[in-house]
Amino acid sequence: MSDHLGTIYLTIMFLNFLYLVVLLYGGIWYTNQQTVQCPRCGVKYPKYHVGNHECHPSLVGDDD
Repeated sequence: MSDHLGTIYLTIMFLNFLYLVVLLYGGIWYTNQQTVQCPRCGVKYPKYHVGNHECHPSLVGDDD
């Protein structure tokens, strides 16, 4: 009986581990879909801030 309960416990723990891994990689994928990287300074910011982004002078190597 205790071997059977141990198997059930390990199965549940393994499924929880898989669930957490899927949540982690799903969150990384979603974040990458919702952000863009500025070609000038390399900073990633949300897509809905595309028109409002200003590069910080210390990150841009433009010598005028």
